[in-house]
Amino acid sequence: MNADRSRKAIEKELAEIERKVKQLPDRIVEAGSPAVISAYEVRIADLESTKLFLRDKMARAAQPKRDFDKSL
Repeated sequence: MNADRSRKAIEKELAEIERKVKQLPDRIVEAGSPAVISAYEVRIADLESTKLFLRDKMARAAQPKRDFDKSL
């Protein structure tokens, strides 16, 4: 049950990150300052890195902690 809640929390966070990532390219186009554009690009890279971390965490959580045969 706890793993299911954790998975749902991660999925919710991933959806929020995806929403933010989709908004940033529009802001980059509208930005006139190279410094602002660079900051947005760094933010996108950070969000993408977080997405990879969360997906890996979700994949690891789906795997059994111990092999069934070794548990016996």
